[in-house]
Amino acid sequence: MKLKLIELAIKYKQKNFVAHPYIQQFLATVWYEGLPGFRRLRLYKQIIQIMKIVYFFPFYCLVYLYAPSAQIGKVMEKPFMKFLIHSSSYLSYLGLLVLASQRAETQFIQLFGSESMIKSLELRLQHQRGNGPSYIELLILHFVIGYIWQEILEVRKDGLKRYLAHNAWNYVEFTRNKMYVIVIVLRVYAYISENMQITYDPSSAFIPREKWDTFDPQIVADTLFAAANILSALKLIHMCSISSHLGPLQLSLKRIMIDILKFFSIYSLVLFSFACGLNQLMWYYADMERKKCDSLMENGGNESCSKWKNFGNVFESIQTLFWTGFGEVDLETFDLPGMNSYTRVWALFIFATYSVINVTILLNLLIAMMSNSYSVIEGQSDIEWKFSRSKLWLSCFEETPTLPSPYNVYPTLKQFKKLFCFLLETPKIIPWSQDKNADYNINKNQRENEFATVMRALIWRYVSMKHREMENM
Repeated sequence: MKLKLIELAIKYKQKNFVAHPYIQQFLATVWYEGLPGFRRLRLYKQIIQIMKIVYFFPFYCLVYLYAPSAQIGKVMEKPFMKFLIHSSSYLSYLGLLVLASQRAETQFIQLFGSESMIKSLELRLQHQRGNGPSYIELLILHFVIGYIWQEILEVRKDGLKRYLAHNAWNYVEFTRNKMYVIVIVLRVYAYISENMQITYDPSSAFIPREKWDTFDPQIVADTLFAAANILSALKLIHMCSISSHLGPLQLSLKRIMIDILKFFSIYSLVLFSFACGLNQLMWYYADMERKKCDSLMENGGNESCSKWKNFGNVFESIQTLFWTGFGEVDLETFDLPGMNSYTRVWALFIFATYSVINVTILLNLLIAMMSNSYSVIEGQSDIEWKFSRSKLWLSCFEETPTLPSPYNVYPTLKQFKKLFCFLLETPKIIPWSQDKNADYNINKNQRENEFATVMRALIWRYVSMKHREMENM
């Protein structure tokens, strides 16, 4: 497909050119290739046809594995089918994450299992250390390996820098996959070390989770797994860019997130400044409450155990001021025993100054920034959305793997044929002079092709500029 010109236009962000009706019509024709008449169907018929593909996508993948030259295999290589197959696989993966978070295996046995199965489950739940992965976690691992393998192939093809610069969502996938790798390493390490410990002390298998070390590998792995699951679910936002209703909202969300990051760069400095001041003013009285809490801990503690933490150090002071913006902190927080009236007045004055700056100035600044960003996107939402959708379409036009995760980790019949042909090829000895001339001719042809591509791009830019000038007249 001759899409080099459109790829160059997207690379240099020629949004008006990409959003032109002729370009969009051409891209839509290529996008729906393989499904003739799909766009002319009524909405409910389109939904039925999509649901059929989503429901039977494992069958399509298995057919492509063993018969890629079949009619179904050829249809799967079309862009829209490729998008539906990959989306179906990703939704299945998210479904497994939901089942894992709800402990579906345990609940299923508790609801439908026999008495012997329930007793066996209770014994297994008491055995909290040294447990291996569940069946659902093994399926999730299968998907994760497929996503990591797909990313490795793309990085190997384009390079890490180009891979990350190609799409902002690649940063999310890159971070998510690295988190999953760390989770796998920590889970394997925890499984080996805990079973070695159980070998010497069988009672250690029944240590409850609340008595584990704070940075136990299993606990760290669970926190990283939760964060990676959040990033996995956020990928659905990227898929919404294909919709004419949700696509513009997704672009507005992206622009607003950038504004929030800019806002937090200023807000964090203000927050840190006032936290340092309050901590310097109140650390002595907070330390008195901490000592009182330690002395009364044997009796179950008292109100001192909750008060001293508000200003015990700079980090605790930052937390206290941060949650002030959400109404979680009141003036009683500053009533520490032993504090004289002069110190309390200054503490309340600092807190009042921070509240005015935070709520009145910074918060309204954030609202104004987000409103301005939404207005900018709304003013040219059609162009921005078509440009974003075209980027998504081109990602499916490229030579990306037809099979989604986890089927992409299995070798296909087509790959076996390529390997067999490669092994049967006999290398030919070419004289050095002929080889040199061949390289020269290849480089010459490559330069001529690049020159022709640049000239076509310049001509198209000139024509589009003249076209815009005529439209504005």
